[in-house]
Amino acid sequence: MKFVSGMSVVRLAERRLLERAPDPEDRRRNIVTITAAGRTRLTHLDRLIAAAQDEFLAPLPAADRRNLIDLLTRLADHHGDKHN
Repeated sequence: MKFVSGMSVVRLAERRLLERAPDPEDRRRNIVTITAAGRTRLTHLDRLIAAAQDEFLAPLPAADRRNLIDLLTRLADHHGDKHN
């Protein structure tokens, strides 16, 4: 999984959405920082995701939406731990 993450970091750095710099305390590691362009892109993607969720969950009342999101989050958290 670290290789996939590393390749993702490389691609994002090539697109100037984040910056990598050697860690001055441990040259084997990199410090990764989001750039202004990366933050702008992330904000745009957050808006797209929110709009898609609103459209998909439109038939549900607000309380049901919150309950569904809570349940799905708990499942994802539980199963996500198994893959780390």
